[in-house]
Amino acid sequence: MLHFTFVFIGIALCVIVTSGVSGLVLSQVRNGRRQRGMHRLLCRQQDSKIRQLERNAMQAVTERLAWTGWQRAKVEEIIDESADCRSFFLTLPDGTPFPPFRPGQYLMVGINDSDTGRTVSRCYSLSAAPDPRFWRISVKRVPGGSVSNYLHDHLKVGDTLLLGAPRGKFVPQMEDNRPLVMIAAGVGITPMIAMIRYALIWQPERPLHLYYQLRDGEHAPFLRWLTGRARDSERLNLVTCFSQPGPQDHPHYVGRISADLITKEADLLDGEFLICGPDRFMKSLRKDLIANGILGDAIKIESFGGGQPKQASGNADASAHSEGYAVSFQRSKSQTQWRDEDGSLLDVTEQAGVDIDSGCRAGECGACVVGLLKGKVRHLTDPLCGPLDENQVAACIAVPEGPVELDL
Repeated sequence: MLHFTFVFIGIALCVIVTSGVSGLVLSQVRNGRRQRGMHRLLCRQQDSKIRQLERNAMQAVTERLAWTGWQRAKVEEIIDESADCRSFFLTLPDGTPFPPFRPGQYLMVGINDSDTGRTVSRCYSLSAAPDPRFWRISVKRVPGGSVSNYLHDHLKVGDTLLLGAPRGKFVPQMEDNRPLVMIAAGVGITPMIAMIRYALIWQPERPLHLYYQLRDGEHAPFLRWLTGRARDSERLNLVTCFSQPGPQDHPHYVGRISADLITKEADLLDGEFLICGPDRFMKSLRKDLIANGILGDAIKIESFGGGQPKQASGNADASAHSEGYAVSFQRSKSQTQWRDEDGSLLDVTEQAGVDIDSGCRAGECGACVVGLLKGKVRHLTDPLCGPLDENQVAACIAVPEGPVELDL
């Protein structure tokens, strides 16, 4: 009996010692994991600081190179992205590096109209991440579009274009790791490409979700590149919707993107949403997303090309003056008559054949800001192109409140 007692005590001691050793080992393992976790966290924080310093350095070095007005740029390369979309790679002729921009911004692009001698301009999104060596715009051919058809039919490698400096507020938060939810229709993909390229390099912790509405695979700019990036990166989730797929097309869904499709992913409800496409598509989807619980402040839409603003309620009713107001152009030494049905001062100026720059037609880009020499105008919406002087007017969103004289 005594023998069994000693055996039992021996086993118990072994268990106690073994448990103590095991506990020590487990404690060391947990501490090791905790230390490695802290190390990874510190490394991520340090990497984030380094990336921020690099961005600040690039900003400081190249910001002074930005310009006002027009700058000539040279076409270095032309690539077809789809049946009706073409990319143009641009450099500055003297080799000067380009200034920085924020992914999602656009350029004013101008061409000289040989028939009238005027500069005709349009807005095109930058479709590559910021790079001081080159900029890229991707242009869809628009039936009847004077600028897009010129670029597609006549522009060659070695030719030059007029460029304005980057503008626009359709940009994601740069220091935010919330899911970035991008919704694009057709050529509305172009600013999203710049955002994705930037985020894959500079925001390694940020989940990226792209919902891409297309007609078919033939008219799908950048789809092959996007498919490859989504295959190679777990952070990029690509969802395609084709409204009229061809026999060789394999979209994720047939039909159209809906708010229900997007918000069924619970992880996206607190994300940052950016929508670019036709005006009706953007406004309808934004409304439905808000109805599905997405905060309105979390949704941005790209507004240039979105049509003329409506008159704000509570302002003077200019239509009561059926005879209209005289609009004089000092430098052109000409005059026309503005009536309510003529639209904005930009519209009536173009109808009069007076040379005026234009771009977004929504008060954002600032291309049509001109001097107001006499008279009074009102803006139908608040100009987003920056603070204007008392004697300046954003012609695309302005109407006269009496006879006016413009510095044109």
